[in-house]
Amino acid sequence: LQKIEEATFKNWRSLHFVYAPDLQVIGNQAFMFCFNLKRIVGCKICTIGSKAFYYCYGFSFIDLKMVEKFGQRSFQDTNLSKIENKVCEIIPAQCFCNNKQLIQVDFNQLEYLDFEVFDGCIDLQHVRLPKVKGLSKANFQILTASADSSRCTKSVFKEPSRPLVTQFQVQKSALQKLSGSDCFELNRILYFNQKIYQKQKFSHIKGVILLKCREIDQCAFQQHQFLQFVLCPRLKKVNFNSFYQCQQLQKLYSRKLKVLNVASFGKCTVLKQISLEKAETIAESCFQDNQLIVNVSLPKCKFLGQDCFVGCSSLLQVVGEFKDEDFHQNDRLVVKDNEILFQEMLFGQKFVERAHFTKNLYQQRKMCNYILSIQSIGENFGK
Repeated sequence: LQKIEEATFKNWRSLHFVYAPDLQVIGNQAFMFCFNLKRIVGCKICTIGSKAFYYCYGFSFIDLKMVEKFGQRSFQDTNLSKIENKVCEIIPAQCFCNNKQLIQVDFNQLEYLDFEVFDGCIDLQHVRLPKVKGLSKANFQILTASADSSRCTKSVFKEPSRPLVTQFQVQKSALQKLSGSDCFELNRILYFNQKIYQKQKFSHIKGVILLKCREIDQCAFQQHQFLQFVLCPRLKKVNFNSFYQCQQLQKLYSRKLKVLNVASFGKCTVLKQISLEKAETIAESCFQDNQLIVNVSLPKCKFLGQDCFVGCSSLLQVVGEFKDEDFHQNDRLVVKDNEILFQEMLFGQKFVERAHFTKNLYQQRKMCNYILSIQSIGENFGK
């Protein structure tokens, strides 16, 4: 496959992954509104049409090195964190706008850049622009430029004083450091032993570790624009608006979560991973306007609030033991025996069933080889 025509996969909200090693051209609106699309694998892409990935909220990986032509708004409201390109000379208006996870860009051949292209990219920190001769609307206060960027670029932006952090992962050494009520930050991840209070401010944080926290106060993380994940193994209760409008929140880990109060995860657009296996109360508007949740299992749910899944456009089913009145509120509720059985579920970047199958196949081959070697030894011994 060398070309994907206009609007081919538009509104395919169950699409997660595309493997197209020979792909060269992506047409206008080709993947528009594919909310669950995460990555495209292919290194020959040279043309991308307008609004090709428009509002692909979960889209985080594509090889753009050889793209010569970008269309207008082709990557508006995606989840890209890095852009690297070797050949493009012109970028159209608002091509990458509202990429709130975008941290660094690298355009090797670009000679002029209007920073309106990156309008709404609130976390953009670093650029490499070796041939740029003109810049406009460069009002990013914290932006730095690489040492080999052009004189024009470095006249506007300073060189970085410390290494750029692009990976936000939990450090084992940091977890070991926690004791008592210690609280510290490392690489934009907040490590905390006890309870988070609403008065604390950490708007730049990418991740939060709460080792002993059992309850999160109302509005504690409301409208945190950069927060991507929360690890809280003992958490049982999330209060009113605790994570409301955390539009970049993707994961919350706690297998003890029981109570989710009103709008606790409302407008968390890209929230994908959250364990609800022990949840007993899901209050009103709890997951309002989430665009990535497809399948929800609530085996112990006793109370399901009104409109708790309103606006969840990708949601196919909510499985549990529900009361008759619950079914009148939500047409996607199903009982256990009537649930959709998915062939394969994608969690994060991993195909879980495929990984299990590959592992089992490897073990079986290893066992077969072992048996064959034993048989061979026996035959040789008999001779």
